[in-house]
Amino acid sequence: MAQDIRGAGDPYHASHNGFNGFEDVGMRVASAQKVVGSATMSMDPAQLHNAAQIVEEARRQLTHMKEIATDLDEAFLSKQEEMLEQCEHQLNEAMR
Repeated sequence: MAQDIRGAGDPYHASHNGFNGFEDVGMRVASAQKVVGSATMSMDPAQLHNAAQIVEEARRQLTHMKEIATDLDEAFLSKQEEMLEQCEHQLNEAMR
């Protein structure tokens, strides 16, 4: 079951998981990088599927944070998006 990633609102204060929205994005992207790397090395279909789900969750959180972020947050979110796009590309190449 998918977890609700949209918190009560304020991206700068801790959510139910103890991280603010930006920390959560960073952690989700870092997790996606690790899982995608492992899945593409093993080429196990179940791991690839799991990696795709983790990337999708990270993308949803990133998109949400981009909707509510200020200009001051743009550099951080751009870097996270770049790293997530690399994960998506690596995963897409492996699943061909």
